[in-house]
Amino acid sequence: MAPLDRRLLREAPRVRRFLAAACILAALSAVLVIVWAELIGRIVARVFLKGGDLASISTLLGLLVAIAALRAVIGWALETSGQAT
Repeated sequence: MAPLDRRLLREAPRVRRFLAAACILAALSAVLVIVWAELIGRIVARVFLKGGDLASISTLLGLLVAIAALRAVIGWALETSGQAT
């Protein structure tokens, strides 16, 4: 059996919109995880390898907080879309 039965999509055409939204949100969340890991790597490298201080990483920390907030919103939207589906 396929992961998604096409008969279900024919029975409920509204589900396509929610499934598409869930796929897009999941892909965006995956991209944000990669960006998150890159930022953490840059912060660690700047502090531990280059001897940076808090002032030198304040912008990166701000971006890290913004990405965390965005990931939380996307996670909420993904759960809401899943429940609607």
